[in-house]
Amino acid sequence: MGSGATPETEPSRDLKTVHSLPKHSYWFDFWVFVLIDVALFFVVYFMVP
Repeated sequence: MGSGATPETEPSRDLKTVHSLPKHSYWFDFWVFVLIDVALFFVVYFMVP
C-alpha cells in the first residue's frame, strides 16, 4: 500500500508544475514574438530600399 501512495502524490506535484508553467510561457512567448517582430522590422527596413 505504501507504493500506491507515492504515485498519488507525484501526479499532484506534476499538475501543480503544469498549472504554473503556462503563466510564464505566455509571457515568454509574448516577449519572444515582440523581439522577433522588431528584429524582422529592422531587417526588412534596411534591406528594402
